[in-house]
Amino acid sequence: MSRPAVDTLLWHMGNKYGFALGRRTKSMAKTSGEAVELLAKAAQRSGWGKITVSDNFETVGKMVVVFENCVFCEGLEHEKTPACSFLSGIMAGIAESVYGRGVTVQEELCRAAGGGVCRFSINRV
Repeated sequence: MSRPAVDTLLWHMGNKYGFALGRRTKSMAKTSGEAVELLAKAAQRSGWGKITVSDNFETVGKMVVVFENCVFCEGLEHEKTPACSFLSGIMAGIAESVYGRGVTVQEELCRAAGGGVCRFSINRV
């Protein structure tokens, strides 16, 4: 399988997983922002890395998520392109289910590709 095919498959798997996580967490939270906060804390406790979320989705339609020590990049070095397709799909699914809107997710930096951290920009469509 080619790298683009693998990335697409991983993104779609992550998207379905993230959508289910977001839907379940939204039903337990009082607000969309609280749901995002709960999910970020759970992911961090699960060992996905230190996570920082700048959530301006409801006001300006943008959220930035940064993963320090991203578990999905563990052991990967010198990649030419970002390696977090599964994680990108998870975040798209979460944002779509929590906010009820379509989104785009762009991995701006990737630790595996020399970025130091994995930084994602999530934007309302």
